[in-house]
Amino acid sequence: NQETEVHERKIIINGLIYSINEYEKTAIVKGRSTFGYCQKFLISRSITHESQEYIVTKISDKAFENADTIVNIRFAPDSELKIIGEYSFSYTGIESITLPPHLTEIAVMHFFIVLEIPANSELIKIGSCAFYSTKIESISIPAKTSQIEKDFICYTPNLNTISVSENNPYFKSFKNKYLLRKSENKFNILFCSIKNIEIADIPDEIEVIGSFSF
Repeated sequence: NQETEVHERKIIINGLIYSINEYEKTAIVKGRSTFGYCQKFLISRSITHESQEYIVTKISDKAFENADTIVNIRFAPDSELKIIGEYSFSYTGIESITLPPHLTEIAVMHFFIVLEIPANSELIKIGSCAFYSTKIESISIPAKTSQIEKDFICYTPNLNTISVSENNPYFKSFKNKYLLRKSENKFNILFCSIKNIEIADIPDEIEVIGSFSF
């Protein structure tokens, strides 16, 4: 554990707590400082400590959980953030978040806000219950998304549209209500659907209906 102590340190910059990795020159957002209660935060592409730049790559699990005074979180346009950990923004005062384009993985969000996924998103993995209890009304699956947990849209009562980038080779949308997954070079798996469907319209090519389809 001596190596960890040498290479990782916690610092506070502009009201945010970071864990910096001195070997990789990266930083993780751990939360906000208890010495201040700012309502708005900007997650920068990088931070500088003792003349050394550290690229911010992750927001840790529960980083801002229960921080109900926070109303706005923004990401720098050139953000290099890759991962947002579980429950990072649960029970905050945030009303909406636009995910940074280079984000590759999101875990359980569990907050009552509106999420926006940019068209140029590099998102690869969407975790279990990723949008649980959000106010999200539409989801657009980006081109690079290849891993989606089957219950990723559980308890999303406002969701009415699921679309998929035409350049995504793993998933496609049917009537903007159903998400189909490819297997054996054809989209034959009904992966999931929006939750307010009264009469299901299942495509002829479907051979498997997933356990969380409805």
